Amino acid sequence: MAVIFPIVAFSGDFNVGEPPLIFVIGPLPMMLFGVGLVSFGQWIARGQVAKLREFLRVEFEATQDSGDATNQMFRSSTTGAPH
Repeated sequence: MAVIFPIVAFSGDFNVGEPPLIFVIGPLPMMLFGVGLVSFGQWIARGQVAKLREFLRVEFEATQDSGDATNQMFRSSTTGAPH
């Protein structure tokens, strides 16, 4: 549409009071393309939500027990002595 609109606008084959048909109908294909693009993206990403949740669950469970060690390292670096 970004190519078609300027070509039609500068061709001069239309009346000033009446816009070319492409200007009236043109936004519809652009909206349909946008909806189609989002739908295609959702189709490509099918099953990814479950995979991401599983990844985050595993990662947070893996680091949950090391929280005390991290706090001890932080305290020792700020005070100079391990706790």
